[in-house]
Amino acid sequence: MGTFLINGSWRSNGLIAGAAWVCLNDDNQQIAQRAMAIQCLSSPLMAEATPCLEAMK
Repeated sequence: MGTFLINGSWRSNGLIAGAAWVCLNDDNQQIAQRAMAIQCLSSPLMAEATPCLEAMK
């Protein structure tokens, strides 16, 4: 089973959050990644949950 590394950043006074994820295989080799700017997130929880959902697609 592989590993997902997830990160999100959010500022309460802005309309854009940053998010990223990296997928590693069992040998800790990177097999996929994505970084994104997300508009109008309502909380830091959403900034962390969004890349998690994207990584599982």
